[in-house]
Amino acid sequence: MKMAEFHTFRVTLKDGVTTRVVNTRGDKPPLVLIHGLAASIEIWNQVTSLLIRGFRVLAFDLPGFGERIKRGDQKWIKRV
Repeated sequence: MKMAEFHTFRVTLKDGVTTRVVNTRGDKPPLVLIHGLAASIEIWNQVTSLLIRGFRVLAFDLPGFGERIKRGDQKWIKRV
């Protein structure tokens, strides 16, 4: 299963940054996945289907990676 097949949404943080969050939901113990340098939540695609057997999986894009966008950066992205 890919992360996109789970509940994916965007959250705007207090500093105006928007980040993508994945939540498999459920009442199992939560497991938060934090990707490493130069990665994004897609790094967890191959293991998520195994982890959801015993956990509620949550993952998010860290600053500067994946689909995390800071307010005002949208104009720059459109130019690129």
